Amino acid sequence: MLSQLNRHRHRHRHRHRHLATSADQDVQSNMEDNAVATPEDNPILDETRKERTPEPSTDAKISLDIPSSSAIMPLELPSPAFNPEVDLRWKQEQDTPSSILFSTDTEEVIGTEEISSEQHQSIPNSVKFKLQGMLQLLEQDLDSLVQDAGPIRSILAEVKDLLTPNLALVLALAAYIKGFEPLILEAKRSIAHHATHQSQKEKDRAHAKEIKQKISDIEPSSAMISVELDRLKIKEAEQLRELQKTQDAIASETSRLERVPILVSQAKDEYSAFTR
Repeated sequence: MLSQLNRHRHRHRHRHRHLATSADQDVQSNMEDNAVATPEDNPILDETRKERTPEPSTDAKISLDIPSSSAIMPLELPSPAFNPEVDLRWKQEQDTPSSILFSTDTEEVIGTEEISSEQHQSIPNSVKFKLQGMLQLLEQDLDSLVQDAGPIRSILAEVKDLLTPNLALVLALAAYIKGFEPLILEAKRSIAHHATHQSQKEKDRAHAKEIKQKISDIEPSSAMISVELDRLKIKEAEQLRELQKTQDAIASETSRLERVPILVSQAKDEYSAFTR
């Protein structure tokens, strides 16, 4: 969950120690080059070294007795050599909310903790067992962690004195995640909005795909329609010829029908003349 913050603190502590070591080497080099007396014989040099290279405290402890109404109390970490630029940048980064606070990959947090093999072996098996139980709690839903991180705090209170400072810091931030609830809610709203937006994009993409498919289906149909139209025109021409033949036959039969009375009258006249 906070492995990146952990590595960030580690890099600053390493840089502070490097600056302190460089300052000590510069003073030692000046002493050798200029044949200056040792700090015991030179009070001014002694004071300079004290100001530039303060002794880092070995009692690196983390204050975990935090009231429930607060988020995370200040931590008592070793005091590195003072560097105004580094110190100011570190404070600005500490005051700036970061998205790494919302990571729930607890295995990554505990798995990437920089613990030497000797330190790992020094942790009792009972503590390792409790840390496994804490890992299962950390893997639950984020809402559940925000609402009730009491079991995690209880386990942390039992084993905090047996953990390395870095690991204790990471677990403390998880145990008191309640303090980050406003940021978590804002992140959840942003995620929900993004999910809605993505869902709408998927619907629009599916609709566009359907329209494109319709276009693909319609475009080839023009050739089929043209073929069918030509067939119907040919059939129409054939039927028109048949119609013309039928009409001619009707006209012929009509003419014959009209001549029947005339033929009958002529036959009657011829019969009358024969019977006289």
